[in-house]
Amino acid sequence: MFRHIIHKFKGLFNKSYDYQKFVVIARSRTGSSLLISYLNSHPQIEAHGEIFRELGRKSSKQIWERLFTSKNKKLKYIGFKIFYYHPLNTDDRSVWDFLKNDKTIQIIHLKRENVLRTFISREIVEKTKVWKNKKYRNTTSIEDKRIEIDVDKFLDTLSWTKKRERETAKTFSNHSFTEISYEELIANPQIVMNDIFSRFGLKPAKISTKLRRQNAERIEDLVINYSQLKTGLTEVGYTCFLE
Repeated sequence: MFRHIIHKFKGLFNKSYDYQKFVVIARSRTGSSLLISYLNSHPQIEAHGEIFRELGRKSSKQIWERLFTSKNKKLKYIGFKIFYYHPLNTDDRSVWDFLKNDKTIQIIHLKRENVLRTFISREIVEKTKVWKNKKYRNTTSIEDKRIEIDVDKFLDTLSWTKKRERETAKTFSNHSFTEISYEELIANPQIVMNDIFSRFGLKPAKISTKLRRQNAERIEDLVINYSQLKTGLTEVGYTCFLE
């Protein structure tokens, strides 16, 4: 009798609840950290970062099963973000099978229309090693940010990015699929997030973040060889990225 009571209370203590799942799919430097911080503004959402970036000694399955076991009864959604090329340094790509096979997962596909800005941001990060810019903290000077752009390297990145965007839209066409852009998120953050909350079947919530925009300067001020870049993009009809 006593053992039965102990077992019953252990079961209650260890009980986890069923939550709906979501995932943010993107590439780096598209505002995914900002989006995750906004999602976490909602009291019924738990949004994780790049938990499948590197698996370490765990498998995708182990991380997946642990992720969706919370004891917070107020939560309705648990999710994370993943980049097109995750996980790194492993042959275990089964997380993508989990995503494809579970049609109940809400997919948020985040893109940045100005891929040149994405490319510049990535190059600056590689130089400065500053991945996030938080409020109330000194920012990196523009002189430290200035870089040279290899036009051919950018065009390869543009082609690769557009291909991954098309593949993602096709792969998850049978899911609940929401596509948003970095530009929309910056211009109208509360409107964009309220739309996502509505798609999740949740009430609106006031959003906030400790992050601030990085590399908001003009492209011509960030790129040392701007004239060369402009000439190269003009030749292939991509000057729209310089606007």
